[in-house]
Amino acid sequence: MKKYFLFTLLLLLAVFTASAYDFEVDGICYNIYENRVTVMHSDYSGDIVIPETVTYDGETYTVTTINYHAFTGCTGLTSVTLPSTIASVSSDFGGCTALSRIIVDSNNSKYDSRDDCNAIILTSSNKLIAGCKNTIIPNTVTTIGTYAFDDCTSLTDITIPNSVISIDSRAFDGCM
Repeated sequence: MKKYFLFTLLLLLAVFTASAYDFEVDGICYNIYENRVTVMHSDYSGDIVIPETVTYDGETYTVTTINYHAFTGCTGLTSVTLPSTIASVSSDFGGCTALSRIIVDSNNSKYDSRDDCNAIILTSSNKLIAGCKNTIIPNTVTTIGTYAFDDCTSLTDITIPNSVISIDSRAFDGCM
């Protein structure tokens, strides 16, 4: 009986965790927190453009955060565009084997994808935090972050410029 109860509890937690978002607009899942919204995990595919704001139940919310694992395992995802309003990126693109383009709006004050590099760079520290199979690391990047190319099995080669002085652990974890 005890094993059955534990199994049922774990199964319920898995179901609620897998579908835990407040609403969906144009195929993108969001959670609301203090009049701002976070992009949540779903099985995204194709070209995704995250908007600066989204309206739900008559309220307009600013999209500020990309949640942890928001894009992980989205094998059909080909490109992602992040708006200027994104202030926190907690996700990597692990397992996104078709991902070939990452764009950050040029008006974003925290992140950039300078020189059309197909990556997300933390502007203040020149740290590349997320890349894809077509990333070209700019000569201004000094660090490649943890899990930056996590499970990027479609990455066949990459040039690391001399400006990179640090590669965090697991930066290329799961690349074959």
